[in-house]
Amino acid sequence: MANWNGYRASRSAGGGANNGYVAPKAKQVWAVGETVNVGFLKGLLIVAKEGNIFRLKASTGRSYTFEPHVGLSAC
Repeated sequence: MANWNGYRASRSAGGGANNGYVAPKAKQVWAVGETVNVGFLKGLLIVAKEGNIFRLKASTGRSYTFEPHVGLSAC
């Protein structure tokens, strides 16, 4: 394995998935009942999942919806 050049190194510089460097896997479990972090909001509880939209509840009582690749919005 070549010297580590970082995830943003070009393929010719030894970076990229073809050379054994891959981005780390997500460390959160997105299932109902789990607690996740979204951006600067920490400790959001997943209340429900409808299709690819997640209903989240903060410890303050505020409700949010989250859709991957679209973002977070307050309800």
